[in-house]
Amino acid sequence: MSTGSFTVTDGTRDWTFAVDGKETLIVTKGGTHKMDQLKADGKPALLTEFLSEQQLVDVKYYEKDGKMIAKKVKVNQP
Repeated sequence: MSTGSFTVTDGTRDWTFAVDGKETLIVTKGGTHKMDQLKADGKPALLTEFLSEQQLVDVKYYEKDGKMIAKKVKVNQP
């Protein structure tokens, strides 16, 4: 997973989480298959491959140097 960040809105506040390329785990339906295909095609795993707007997510995170770092992001299926 490449580094970057994403923002989650809970209706009253925006929460911005940094992504650590080595530690952040994104859990989504079909995610393992998608990751395997990206590797086979020699493409980088970008955050946008796994997350998109309007998805419901649960985020486990920790704070480091004043930033919230996503440890695990679970994408909830509608």
